Amino acid sequence: MLPPITEHEKALYTLKLQLQKATEELLSEVYEAGYTGYVDIWPVIKTNKKQLIMEVESKKVLLAVSPMSHNEAMRYHIQQGKGCKRIK
Repeated sequence: MLPPITEHEKALYTLKLQLQKATEELLSEVYEAGYTGYVDIWPVIKTNKKQLIMEVESKKVLLAVSPMSHNEAMRYHIQQGKGCKRIK
């Protein structure tokens, strides 16, 4: 029998899902705006009393080999007509 899921595991799972959803929304907005290039996206987790609040920040990057904007950043290449692809 499997052990019960802890509150910590539930919170991690929820944050991962929310990050994925927010990342997809941000990428679609950037793509629809007509941008072609590289974007770094990273989560920012804050606490407000007894709540966890996750925000997603982003920064446009000039080159694929540029240093990452944040230590938890994910880099995406956005190309019009082809879509978005995670490269780092």
